[in-house]
Amino acid sequence: LREHYANLALEQARVIKSDRNATKNAVATALAAEGYVQIVLGKKDDAIISFEQSVEKDSENISSWIGLGNAYFGNNQKEKAISAFRKAADLSPSSGYSYYRLGNIYRDMGDFENAVEAFKLAPQIALAHLAIGKIYLSRQEYESALDEFRKAVVQNKRLVDGWINIAWTICEADSKDQELIKEAETSARRGLQLEQNQPLLWHRYAILARVLLLAGKKEKALNAIQEAIKLSP
Repeated sequence: LREHYANLALEQARVIKSDRNATKNAVATALAAEGYVQIVLGKKDDAIISFEQSVEKDSENISSWIGLGNAYFGNNQKEKAISAFRKAADLSPSSGYSYYRLGNIYRDMGDFENAVEAFKLAPQIALAHLAIGKIYLSRQEYESALDEFRKAVVQNKRLVDGWINIAWTICEADSKDQELIKEAETSARRGLQLEQNQPLLWHRYAILARVLLLAGKKEKALNAIQEAIKLSP
């Protein structure tokens, strides 16, 4: 069924490309649509060709540059992906999405300094705050990590990973502050409540158990551990 609709989309793109009366913008948009379909179909090289042709037709088509960046990254051409996303970011600096994608690429390359800088330019994206928080957490910069995780859940109150990381960060910091410990328990329970991925429930209970131990609630911690054991794969 997916291939059926993909082929329909590709055919529609071919019709527009072959129309001599079609404007450059229309052809560029058709080529970009073709590229996105090819990404879905796993045709990475074909997608790159379509997006490259699209930006040749219309160098200010943001969607085409983003698609080209995604296609390059999917084909492990990370430096070219960075260039494409930077072009998209220059065309629409306020959207944040291109900077978020840049952050992901830099992080994948192990360049965490540039990753943080890129993520910071996408302040309206909850996952960008989550990503920065995880980098800070890996450096044991607990206060900075906690601040980013809090920003993430303010922007997306259903972001399970944000709530769980608030709880985990407070535990890792081995805080004795009762308000922070209370926040950790509230966050762990919120993450557990929101979790829809059944295979991860055991992990959420394990986090809650650790928080409860930190809070000195040993019996409740034991109950949470037992739930984690029952659900563990």
